[in-house]
Amino acid sequence: MKEIVFKDADREADYEFGRLLHHAAYQEVVTRQFGSWEKKIQDDFFKEGWNRAPHKIILVDGNAVGIYSVAEYPDHIFFSELQISLEYQGKGLGTKIMKEQMQYAKKRDLALRLQVLQENRAQELYLRLGFLVIENTNTHVKMEWKGLS
Repeated sequence: MKEIVFKDADREADYEFGRLLHHAAYQEVVTRQFGSWEKKIQDDFFKEGWNRAPHKIILVDGNAVGIYSVAEYPDHIFFSELQISLEYQGKGLGTKIMKEQMQYAKKRDLALRLQVLQENRAQELYLRLGFLVIENTNTHVKMEWKGLS
């Protein structure tokens, strides 16, 4: 990977890329956790998340390879999405993005929070980066990183 840049997602022009990436990133984990993959349900989940908050497109060497979304609140930053194309997973891209978000949270003196499906192996990344589990729900693990200065 030579050049990694981020651009604001265009809600209309980038919608299909985001939807297909969502399906590729989540189909295995959703099937493992819930026993099946319901395309209509997942399309609805994606649409709701896509419309709820702005997203960034992750570009590597000019190619769109992922998306992420972050929302800032008065007491924390919520990292709501990180989806990377399968062929770019395990190459340090997720770590790089998370470390940038952690630095930003630290500068703002805010905790960084996220949630991940119980069966999602991304938990390993977040734990390795110093996130702590703050709650387990029936479906998700809620995590927080406090690198407050």
